[in-house]
Amino acid sequence: GYSTVDEILSHSSSINIGSNGGHGQTKSIFMRGTESNHTKVLINGVELNPGTLGVPSIQHISVEMLDRIEISKGSMSTLYGRSTIGGVINIITKKDITSNEGRLYFGIGRDNTNKIGFQKNLNFTNHSLAINFMDTKTDGYKAKVTSTKNHSYENKNLDINYFYTYDKNIFNLNFYQSDGNTEYDSFGSNLNQDHKDSHLKLAWNKQYAGSESNLVFIQKQNKINQNSSGATDYTHTENYKINIEKNFYSLNDTNTILGIMYTSEALYELSYGTKFNKSNIISEYYFQTEYSTENQLYNIGSRLINHSLYGEHITGNLSIGHNLNSKSKIIIGIGKSFRSPDGTDLYGYGGNPSLEPEESISREISLK
Repeated sequence: GYSTVDEILSHSSSINIGSNGGHGQTKSIFMRGTESNHTKVLINGVELNPGTLGVPSIQHISVEMLDRIEISKGSMSTLYGRSTIGGVINIITKKDITSNEGRLYFGIGRDNTNKIGFQKNLNFTNHSLAINFMDTKTDGYKAKVTSTKNHSYENKNLDINYFYTYDKNIFNLNFYQSDGNTEYDSFGSNLNQDHKDSHLKLAWNKQYAGSESNLVFIQKQNKINQNSSGATDYTHTENYKINIEKNFYSLNDTNTILGIMYTSEALYELSYGTKFNKSNIISEYYFQTEYSTENQLYNIGSRLINHSLYGEHITGNLSIGHNLNSKSKIIIGIGKSFRSPDGTDLYGYGGNPSLEPEESISREISLK
């Protein structure tokens, strides 16, 4: 029954959603009271947060194409790196590698709102293909009480997942894109902007007797362009990322993950006459190990982040769980996170190039 991603998230405890209006207007996630740029949002494991603004565009994700949403609250810096002070939200799209079923979606509603889309699975021999598509258009309604006009919105979502399996090897290609146009109220004027979020993810997974190896290449971009008459403002992020990870299921009786990640980031923006063109290189090295006994679980991990602008930062997590009885357990944890200022914070209109990174230490006790 939910029509938007922010509606789903708002029904999870300790998550508050801020909204600038209706269809397509900016939504902000505040998890456990942290800022809107302190939570990392992923789509199929690929970061949605842009490097120029920091706040992910969850308002452009169609709920019809979603399989599930995984929510991890609290510092998750060991496995997910920077900007995870509040937590991590991973949005997973639909894909069925066992069937050839298909679905059609039609919707009509108030404000001349129309939705049309489809989902199709194709499976043969070692190949699987899943395609999700959704087209949304609406005349919208007033973004502000004082607005004199309605604010229309249109958006197309396309998600393609291809899998090839061979002798315990899995090759995966995932392409995701949302693009469209949003009208909004700017001091009484009815303006509009084009948006585009997309990524290409190539992944290889190899299964062994007691471990698995993963190699992932990601190319992603986030773009917003003002589309009103005479407007020239824009904000763009482009990323290239390589991630190598090894997971040992039973290394000295532990479940251990070792990983290396390399990111090349380019930031472009022109806003209120202020323009910047910057790039960053981020190298990351991490491990996490988990050891369990009959009544205890120990989890420890750390990540070394080498940022071309801010140097080295060490983050990590430590947690201990104890089973009080067969139905209840107590968990004690501590986590350290790091967030580098985004491009607009540093170089945008009213920005401050002298800003230092944000660091946080969170402590929690849980009873389940």
